[in-house]
Amino acid sequence: MNVTKRNGQLEEFDESKIKRCAERACNNIQDVDSVEVVYNARIKLYDGVPTAEIDQALIRSARSLIEQEPMYRFVAAGLLRATIYKEVFGENADSDAFELQYRKTFIMNIKELMSSKIVSKNLKNFDLKFLSSQLDISRDNNFAYLGLQTLYDRYLMHIDEKKMETPQAFWMRVAMGLAIKEAPEHKNDYAVKFYNILSNFDFMSSTPTLFNSGGTFNQLSSCYLNTFEDSINGIFDGVHQEALKNKYAGGLGMDITSFRAANSYITGTNGSTQGAVYFWKLYGDMLAAVNQGGKRRGAGCAYLECWHADFDDFLALRKNTGDERKRTHDMNTASWIPDLFMKRVIDDEKWYMFSPNETPELHEIFGAEFNKKYEEYVKKGLKGELKIFREVSAKDLWKKMLRSLFETGHPWVTFKDPSNIRYSNQHEGTVHSSNLCTEILLHTKPTRYKNEASRTIKEYGETAVCNLGSINLRNHISTTTDSQTGVVSHVIDYDKMKNTIRTAMRMLDNVIDINFYPTEEAKRSNTRHRPVGLGSMGWHDMYHKLDISFDSDEAVNISDSLYEFISYHSILSSSQLAKERGSYDSYDGSLWSQDIFPIDTYSKLMKTRAAKGWTAKETYSDGNKSWQHVRDHVKRHGMRNSNTMAVAPTATISSIVGCSPSIEPRYSVLYVYSTLSGEFTMVNEYFVDEMKKVNLWSHDMLNSIKQTDGDLTNIDNIPESIKAQFKTAFQQDQFKMIECAAARQKWIDMGQSLNLYNSETSLKYMNDMYMSAWSSGLKTTYYLRNKAASRVEKSTVSESQPSACSIIDPDCESCQ
Repeated sequence: MNVTKRNGQLEEFDESKIKRCAERACNNIQDVDSVEVVYNARIKLYDGVPTAEIDQALIRSARSLIEQEPMYRFVAAGLLRATIYKEVFGENADSDAFELQYRKTFIMNIKELMSSKIVSKNLKNFDLKFLSSQLDISRDNNFAYLGLQTLYDRYLMHIDEKKMETPQAFWMRVAMGLAIKEAPEHKNDYAVKFYNILSNFDFMSSTPTLFNSGGTFNQLSSCYLNTFEDSINGIFDGVHQEALKNKYAGGLGMDITSFRAANSYITGTNGSTQGAVYFWKLYGDMLAAVNQGGKRRGAGCAYLECWHADFDDFLALRKNTGDERKRTHDMNTASWIPDLFMKRVIDDEKWYMFSPNETPELHEIFGAEFNKKYEEYVKKGLKGELKIFREVSAKDLWKKMLRSLFETGHPWVTFKDPSNIRYSNQHEGTVHSSNLCTEILLHTKPTRYKNEASRTIKEYGETAVCNLGSINLRNHISTTTDSQTGVVSHVIDYDKMKNTIRTAMRMLDNVIDINFYPTEEAKRSNTRHRPVGLGSMGWHDMYHKLDISFDSDEAVNISDSLYEFISYHSILSSSQLAKERGSYDSYDGSLWSQDIFPIDTYSKLMKTRAAKGWTAKETYSDGNKSWQHVRDHVKRHGMRNSNTMAVAPTATISSIVGCSPSIEPRYSVLYVYSTLSGEFTMVNEYFVDEMKKVNLWSHDMLNSIKQTDGDLTNIDNIPESIKAQFKTAFQQDQFKMIECAAARQKWIDMGQSLNLYNSETSLKYMNDMYMSAWSSGLKTTYYLRNKAASRVEKSTVSESQPSACSIIDPDCESCQ
């Protein structure tokens, strides 16, 4: 029997090759068995079977074993790695000359990609021979299967579907792209620096940067925030702008508050509008229609302030029933909520709804100024001086918002005042919304048009842009062993983290000058203000290694101290870049220029919450340098970036490097993770290790866990200490998670993508969660993950006790 090789040649089938392939993949990996990989492969042998088909059968076999033994994720990665080498090098990957072949192929393929106009011709300005010598081929072994499969499916450059990059060639190409505008005498050294923190998984750039860095098309930015003029030109040019950004893999945040409400007067036609909701639907349909270069689905989030008269229509946008012309199933939504509304909910007062064309200032102001102007418009409305004016109960509207959030997952809850009061560049404009993932808080301005008959631009607006990347905290934990007792301990490696932050901030700043901007509004804004968002991921990994519960007081304390460190060095690094490259254009007048840092704006905000007094501490020290050192540096040299920090969701990049996503708890000890690369069984390797220590890991135990969807609560023979350590995300104390987020938010100049996990059907519980998020000073929240029963369990207490509070019961009054 023959097999068909990749080059089309026939070769006699040799079973020993399959065994050797599996053995190589299992080499130096504990608790795995190459015999089992081959046995489970279910290879369909027939004359002429392609070797690629055999390779895939082995990969599927190793992948199926991951749920039994997590170390098979490295076996599956090893088998996939071998197929990548065959594809990139050609069929005859010579193991004896493997290293030389790897390095030579990097140089040859970069040149071929340049000649094919897939990567930038400017890569020829690098010393390719030197850079090839800096590739650490052993780092290919750092990938687990999910990460390497994701890289293979979506990130590696190809020509006619043939992959042209090995993993280390990929990292170096991204690094070269980010160093492309460094000074000629330094660009090779910076490329190596950038390569090292990427390939070691210490820091990871965002997906658009990984897609395009070093390519002929440099759209490297993650997020765009936009607002639109309330005119036909403004609305439809807005759709065009958003389509361009969506095409080029940007996540979109869209402020739609400016669109006038239903039945508002139209000056040009002497008629009335039929409602802004029809225009909102246009933006939702655009997201579905414009695919992001074929690499992922388009995505965006629309934000609306809760005084808008069409807010009820907004709450219904994601419902599966009703008039389809008023539904946007492909667009996320978020409520943009002023503090005044939250206070009126607490005090059970009236709330009033307006149309923005009659109350334009409300969209542009915040804080005390908003409160004053709002009251003025209420008085005008009560006198009958406003065409669109409606009175509701603030508490009833809040309950309607929470029910919509429970039923549809939308709108997300985000807060206008903290986002503006703490905005470092508030002298330049108002923050009207966040981005797709609720962590970016930057001002936006609409493009203005001369008149409705002409599309001539009167004044360009500003589309906020943010460039993201995240520190992998899992890789910043050092392990020490006591030489006498043998006790192993883990501590945060702050020295390493400081160096990672400094290099990462340079990479993020470089993106701004390299970047392709889909619109003039985006280019003007980003080059003037230069915001970047350094984030973090791997929090649950860090907690596991430090033996800290995710929802504990210890977790709150470490969230505080660690983010003080990250804030200190992010701000200092930006100021050091300003010393080298100059401050951003709009620095003068910013809070930075007034010696007002994120911790200062937090103190100011909390006074508006009537919270307990809190004074910024000046205790962090780096040797003999205190926070005063950073303040003095900023006074002398300014800031390179208007904003420096934001915590993004990191779903894809965390799977590439194999850490827990963002600030999230692990969903469960066992679950299925769906991506564009397929469905993957995720097993918590820390849990399996603990179960092995007490001799409880087995096929029967695995089946028991599957039956409970990863919930360990009712599995009797698992020790209580392990159950407590490995709670599902829904079992974590959500209020303690909010405390952790609030501790980080003190130090962050933008925001965080904070998911909340709801296992209740109680409206009061949801009310308490979101009130806690607001009162603790958070700027935004992200998804509400629901795991609620379809009906409320009947109360077993006496009838004199209050019945269960159900969010799906419109008559529920328990929360009052």
